[in-house]
Amino acid sequence: MQQSERLTEDWEIVSGAALIAAAAFFPIELGNWLVWLIAALVFFLSEKFWPFVVALVFASMTHSAAVSDFPTLEPHSFEGSVQLADDLVGNQWGASEAVAYVTVESERYKVLLRLDSQLSLEMSDAVVGSSLVGQGQITTMSETNWSRQNRLAGVLKLNAITSEATTSWWRMIPELVRGRIFAVADYLPETSQALFTGLLIGEDSEQTPLERSQFRAAGMTHLLAVSGQNLVLVLVMLRQLIDLFPLQGRYIATVAIIVLFALVTRLEPSVLRASTVAVVGLWGAYMGSESSGLRHLALAVAALVLIDPLIARSIGFQLSVLASAGIIKLSPSLLAQLLELGAPKIFAEPLAVTISAQMFVAPLLISTFGEIGLGQVPANIAAGFLAGFVLVSGSALALLSVIFPAVAMEAFVLPVHGAIVLLQQVAIVTTQIPLPKVGLVELGFISLACFAGFVLKRWIWLAVIAAVIVLVAGSSSTWCGDATGYDIYPSVANRQVVVIRQSVKRSDLDHFVDQCGPGIELLISESGTRARAELVRGFAQAVDVPVLASRMHSIPGARRVTESFAVPVLGGELQIEPGDSYLQVIFSRG
Repeated sequence: MQQSERLTEDWEIVSGAALIAAAAFFPIELGNWLVWLIAALVFFLSEKFWPFVVALVFASMTHSAAVSDFPTLEPHSFEGSVQLADDLVGNQWGASEAVAYVTVESERYKVLLRLDSQLSLEMSDAVVGSSLVGQGQITTMSETNWSRQNRLAGVLKLNAITSEATTSWWRMIPELVRGRIFAVADYLPETSQALFTGLLIGEDSEQTPLERSQFRAAGMTHLLAVSGQNLVLVLVMLRQLIDLFPLQGRYIATVAIIVLFALVTRLEPSVLRASTVAVVGLWGAYMGSESSGLRHLALAVAALVLIDPLIARSIGFQLSVLASAGIIKLSPSLLAQLLELGAPKIFAEPLAVTISAQMFVAPLLISTFGEIGLGQVPANIAAGFLAGFVLVSGSALALLSVIFPAVAMEAFVLPVHGAIVLLQQVAIVTTQIPLPKVGLVELGFISLACFAGFVLKRWIWLAVIAAVIVLVAGSSSTWCGDATGYDIYPSVANRQVVVIRQSVKRSDLDHFVDQCGPGIELLISESGTRARAELVRGFAQAVDVPVLASRMHSIPGARRVTESFAVPVLGGELQIEPGDSYLQVIFSRG
């Protein structure tokens, strides 16, 4: 096939996949007779495009049905079989929850399973796919985007387990692999374990609130969402084993490894995208056809959306697809430009990949989460090297842990621990440096400058891009302003006092870490309850300043307020009245 024909066909497939995704995102209700009428008309008008039109209509109808037929369970007592669809995630009080399947009146439903500390302890060895018989109460669940995407019909609060959890045989192999990775993590200090398992298999449930916020502010959360990079490294490491098979067996072995990888990483949206792209590419190679990475991505997106239309609304899936598209289309030309300018290849390649991915995901990130910082690009370049080292070394150690004694493993993990510590420092430093922010307007100017630079192929335009970023985005420098969960008061020493309100949420900590840094001299927490303890501790650790809390607070390291006093601030003072679980903080003008 000629290259021009192949390019035309690629864009036809990409356009078709985009239409299918759009149809799933904006569903319409159509009767079956109308579907077949549209398909027949398109078939007679253009045999080439009718499969895409049928798929488009099918995607729209299935998504419409998924939204309109949202399952719900009426509150009632429950006794029966429960199967875990996800890992149990515990909290600081020992209770845990997970998505699970239950059978009610011969119908299978998805619910949010909740266990108290005692039952969580009994279920400590349970994994995805484990089944048990229990008694409890099913209640209604508030409808959210997350509950819709997971099609949760209610909440099951188990009161008793009448039979022990059992696991299907086909689930044992993925769990053995995960077990080896967690075994290696146990040799690391506790502060590094969550990042290690997050980098290797996307298991970051043990991350602290502060760590999550720092990685989000530095634009590095994608490192903890397993994707194509992890899959490629696994396939490269097992290349020698795959080559032992005959040609046809290699394809079968590779697909088996991809499926195992997807099961080990819990079928996250980014994992599904990467795995499907890999299988599509393998099929093309097996059939002897020449096709581009963009075609593989488009076919994978179309297939996943047709199987599960609700995945089109997943932010993680959207970001994964956009980042992949950016790397495929933009990074080769950007890499060529950087090499022409004399940049060393070892730095040019990660820079090209990072900028390409950031350019494609930036509009979605800004429109969804707000401004993004200019420090994210250099942070991701540095983090990319460190994360790659942890991925390769950690995967190798998971294999070696079977044969090496504990003493040797404790020595082997030292370089991995060092890389993780450096990765943590990259996130911390990025959030503490007051670099400009980029919004939609700034992004538009930068995009125009980039487009001009690539079209004209002049190195001077790369300097223009940098100038536009500095001049335009410079007006968006960071400022530690109020949020819904906390208030900022300038103090008489040209510093700031932060009052953390009872309504504080995790998103407020994200905002605080992203916007605030040096200059905070005191934190005052209205709530001292256990429910807010970890969040308030995250605020304190972010700026390393004292925290004042109630007499019977549960906040580690906070100082107890036992009598009334005032904190002077500009324009007045903060009157603080102590209580057992709460502080009353009132601003009075002076």
